[in-house]
Amino acid sequence: MIAVLLNLALGLKVVLANIAHLKSLNEMQQRIQLNAMGITLGLSLVVGLTYSTFDVLDLITFHADIAHLVVFMGLTHIIAIFIGNRKYQ
Repeated sequence: MIAVLLNLALGLKVVLANIAHLKSLNEMQQRIQLNAMGITLGLSLVVGLTYSTFDVLDLITFHADIAHLVVFMGLTHIIAIFIGNRKYQ
């Protein structure tokens, strides 16, 4: 139980740090970050739900793991930021 509470507390701290970071950026960087977050959220929902459905229907030979979705989210966010930075160069 302590581990769960610690995880929640640290997760909240990360969210608050992310908000502070966004506030410290200029308007263009804020736009790039927020667009990347929106793209990441949208794609993660679509891919995550599809991935879970594939697992439930036994269309994949391995168990769907949340770690796969976290990696997908990280890569999607990095790529979206890269594309956003190139767009506004």
